Amino acid sequence: MSKSKFKKAGALLLAVLLSLSALTGCSATDAGFLSLYTEISDLKSYTVSGNFEMVYEAVRIKADVSGEVAYTEPYDIYFDLVIKYGINSKDTPFSARLKLYNNVIYMPVKDYVDLSVETMRLGGLSDRMCETVKRAAFQKAGEYDYVIMFDMAEAYQMMAFNELEEAILDSLKKMFSGFSSGMTQAVPNGYALQITPEKAVSFIDNLVKHILKNKSAIYRETVNMYEMFAELMPIMDEAPDREAFDEAITMIENAYKEYFRDWDKEFYALLFKGSRANVELNKQGNRYTQKYDIDIKYKGAPLFSLKGNFIQTVKEEIIQETADTENPISLDELDGILRKAERSANYVKTAEFSWWSGGYSYDGDPFNWATVNLSLAEGRDWDYIEFANEFGALYVPMEKVWGWFGEEEAWDGEGQIVIEDVELVRLREIEKLGYSVSYEYNSDWREHTVTIRRN
Repeated sequence: MSKSKFKKAGALLLAVLLSLSALTGCSATDAGFLSLYTEISDLKSYTVSGNFEMVYEAVRIKADVSGEVAYTEPYDIYFDLVIKYGINSKDTPFSARLKLYNNVIYMPVKDYVDLSVETMRLGGLSDRMCETVKRAAFQKAGEYDYVIMFDMAEAYQMMAFNELEEAILDSLKKMFSGFSSGMTQAVPNGYALQITPEKAVSFIDNLVKHILKNKSAIYRETVNMYEMFAELMPIMDEAPDREAFDEAITMIENAYKEYFRDWDKEFYALLFKGSRANVELNKQGNRYTQKYDIDIKYKGAPLFSLKGNFIQTVKEEIIQETADTENPISLDELDGILRKAERSANYVKTAEFSWWSGGYSYDGDPFNWATVNLSLAEGRDWDYIEFANEFGALYVPMEKVWGWFGEEEAWDGEGQIVIEDVELVRLREIEKLGYSVSYEYNSDWREHTVTIRRN
């Protein structure tokens, strides 16, 4: 691996360690918080219940979570969760079920359609159109039971580090031996992590100083960690040498000196003044509780908040229900059905795109590119289009145009050409299907404008 590449890799590794090291310091409360967090993470089978409320700018989500989780080494996980949620509402009128079975995450088709339509409502679609979209989507997808949200098999292969967990934590503790985060404390039956802008600034300050003071120890454990990871998932040709590592440390040091001067520290603390992030972990018998109280302000204005708690209760035996894998639909296919249903309800009335003579010329690119303004039945939208000009005749991608107007993506007429695997049709052919096409040219600005209108 080249030294230049290792500089970036080393800087990234140290950036990751900045966050990890807050829980690997040697103070009693740091160690206690990390130990309890690890214990919760290692639970093999449990029931879970909890609730949270998240606000980001004008979007407010409230949810209740309940279900069961079972974990079998090395990376076989099963869960069956029910999430009741409300968007911009104090109650939780909607429900979604998530099942992870045989490494695949499933959600009932109805639940996914409901969630997607509520997102459209959040984007400004009227109640009437939302109900129309929902009915149209069910007509096409109602025969399926589950949608496949994600196949976890490859992800598990990438995350199969359980056997290395203790060794990795041991290396991190050695790296930050003698360093205390200053942000943990003991509470009844557990520990709490409390972060404020002032504590965060002080933490980063002390952490970088610790790294610069203990470069040799950190280098030794970095190589040790690399060798452990390389056995499981080879990602580098050779272990980093000390010279390249020192160069990466120097990059961190220079950035620290340039961007973390005294007045910078005051500025950062002032920028996020009033923010807080509190995480509390508790244990009573076989019951574990996680509490979150996060409130981020930026320049005095609310930016993000998350408040909630999760209770995990150990359950020795969990009966794993089988998801109906006989009748699923892919996420891409269901999303396609929803897009067509949305366009059918909130259809495009006009699509207008403009370009300038000579303005979109790229070596070896046969297409012109333009932004498209879409006038909808409710509101406006935008898209982009790639088109070709062949001896004065305009050709557009049929699939793209039909997507705007909610038509079926098929064409059996004339005027086709194919460029770089993109199927194009002569623009004037669209008029034969009941659409009007107008063209304007502004000689002052050398601007060409084409408008496609639904008749």
